[in-house]
Amino acid sequence: MEQAVAKLLDEAAAAPLKGWDFSWSAGRITISPLPWDYAALAAGALHDATTALDMGTGGGEFLDRFPVFPPRLVATESWPPNVPVAASRLGGRGVPVIHSEDAAENARQAGEDDRGRLPFGGDAFDLVRNRHEAFNAAEVARVLAPGGRFLTQQAGSAPDQFHVLLGLRPPSRPAFDLTWLKLVRRFLAHRVPGCGWGRKPPVSSRDRAMRANRRITVSRATPSQAQQADDS
Repeated sequence: MEQAVAKLLDEAAAAPLKGWDFSWSAGRITISPLPWDYAALAAGALHDATTALDMGTGGGEFLDRFPVFPPRLVATESWPPNVPVAASRLGGRGVPVIHSEDAAENARQAGEDDRGRLPFGGDAFDLVRNRHEAFNAAEVARVLAPGGRFLTQQAGSAPDQFHVLLGLRPPSRPAFDLTWLKLVRRFLAHRVPGCGWGRKPPVSSRDRAMRANRRITVSRATPSQAQQADDS
């Protein structure tokens, strides 16, 4: 078992990585289907948008699959090697790719961490699409225009599969992970007056959120499920 795992790790380390092309791993991954169709959600959102931001575009592979783009579409990528790959792929379709500052991992953000700043003015986009990349909730809220939509899938932590593979006992952790709930509350805290971050929101926060008319679509997958969505 240890030799087989070591061989797989060595092959993975030697595989070329340009953008987010993991086709070399075909046939090695066993995954369960997602309970939603993120690609369909993204296609509909892009079709309806006038101005859109694609955060964490990688090499632009996923975004380039969509036949219809908004009149104004900008992509950002925080990993430097991916920027020229995405620019080459998306440039022909009129989509500029901008290197942006990476945010702290979602599960590790605390307080008012300002990493992950976006190089755009306020209320710039009516759609912000973020497939898996960590994000600064305050910055997403700042660039999202009134009536806009934030569409994100994200990938939850699933360490058990690696511990089982290596014959180790998985670490204990809370039965319910509040990370995503905290991120949504942080987002609302910057878009909805009176909805505080780090304290219980007031009773009227739901009504305020509805009046603010910002739509948040958040889905969560394990890393392997997210990879299946990328490859579908």
